Amino acid sequence: MYSWRHTFGISTAAACLAVMVTIAPPNVARGAAIRISAVRKTASYHKSSQQDLPRGPSRAVEKRVYYRFTLLPQTPDAAGYVNIRWVIMIEGIDGRIRPAEYGESNLHLEFAKPAEFKTRTVTLRGREWSGGKNPGMVAQKTAGYGLIIHNEHGGIIAEKYDPPSIRSAIDWNKLAQPKKKVPPRLRKILKKSGR
Repeated sequence: MYSWRHTFGISTAAACLAVMVTIAPPNVARGAAIRISAVRKTASYHKSSQQDLPRGPSRAVEKRVYYRFTLLPQTPDAAGYVNIRWVIMIEGIDGRIRPAEYGESNLHLEFAKPAEFKTRTVTLRGREWSGGKNPGMVAQKTAGYGLIIHNEHGGIIAEKYDPPSIRSAIDWNKLAQPKKKVPPRLRKILKKSGR
């Protein structure tokens, strides 16, 4: 026979579990309300003429890439007008990860119907060595992306980071601030350094 203490204990545990289940879904729901998929595409790829440098024959390499996103609302509440903020992150030849392109898109989503949009292109620069002691390539590369979706009331209904670890490198508030103009001379230095 179960005592009232045992029954009370089970009820209390069940209540606590119910509270945990109620609290936990918001973190999961952000990814479940809208299914987000992405494909990275190459817009162009270019190699310069070969140059004879002290290290060996070399070519400058430039690749332009972008992402195409597909959004599929999983619940009726996720349908409607949404604001999408996205950022493409790259890793420079110095190993630093930074935002390369940030933008916003507005879409009208319909329940259970996929909608697509694509980002602006990002230019990845590098240099290919075909001879000498250390042949190979040194180049910038994409490090991932972040995407966050707000409904018409400003609430977050979905977000995605790929890889998940890239989330810690993204500051949405900073990205939304107006960009400071970079002097032409400094812009050339940054371009040459691959940053």
